[in-house]
Amino acid sequence: MEIGSLQDGPMSDFAIATHVYLPKSVNRICEDAFTPKRKVTIHAAAGSYAESFAKENNIKFVAEKE
Repeated sequence: MEIGSLQDGPMSDFAIATHVYLPKSVNRICEDAFTPKRKVTIHAAAGSYAESFAKENNIKFVAEKE
């Protein structure tokens, strides 16, 4: 099963999560999907939507090998 999007606040219940690994199939992430943003690092493929989202929202990003 591929994940296509992350809706409003799905990660808010995981306040202790600091690293989130997203597949390249993610093509939509709501602005408040990660709260608080300052504590999260997104791991995803370089050039992915997740990378663009991370950069636009000042979230740490780590490019993963595909």
